[in-house]
Amino acid sequence: MNKSTAIHALIGALVGAITSFIPFSTVIGGALAGFLEGPDNTEGFLAGLLAGIFLFIPALGSLLFVFGFLGFGFGLGGLPFEGLALSFVILSFIGFVVGLYTIGAAAVGGFIGAWAAREYPEQRYRFRDTLGFSTDSSVTTAGGNADHGFEPADSKQEMNTHSAEPPGSESEPTDSFDER
Repeated sequence: MNKSTAIHALIGALVGAITSFIPFSTVIGGALAGFLEGPDNTEGFLAGLLAGIFLFIPALGSLLFVFGFLGFGFGLGGLPFEGLALSFVILSFIGFVVGLYTIGAAAVGGFIGAWAAREYPEQRYRFRDTLGFSTDSSVTTAGGNADHGFEPADSKQEMNTHSAEPPGSESEPTDSFDER
């Protein structure tokens, strides 16, 4: 994981927070982070996971505020011990579910975003260029091949025009139609 992964995750977390009124917006944020990170599934997953962690920080702050409001950390004055323990267990379970939803869904989105980056490398290149990111070796350039198996159409045609026979063994062309 490098510095650009954290930047991609922050962008994904910001988009996830802005679209938080949409159900599963964390998937959208993670997918954007994974798309920006690149076509490698592991790196996309990690970028989405990090975006989910960034998204979970405000939720964790809200949960700690609720803990403080109920009397956690302010002595034993507010609730009896049994009520305090029960509310701690309930709020911990809620925190676990919110964390699983936020971080897990963003990680799945990062995996999906990496898949999209692999399937649509030219769109990823244009999108990164629009955002002002420099192009690196994992991004398709107009004249070169991309990592992870992408080849521009010109290079495929160029490869098909070369003979598969070793040099020096020239064979006679044969006609494929029947002369009657």
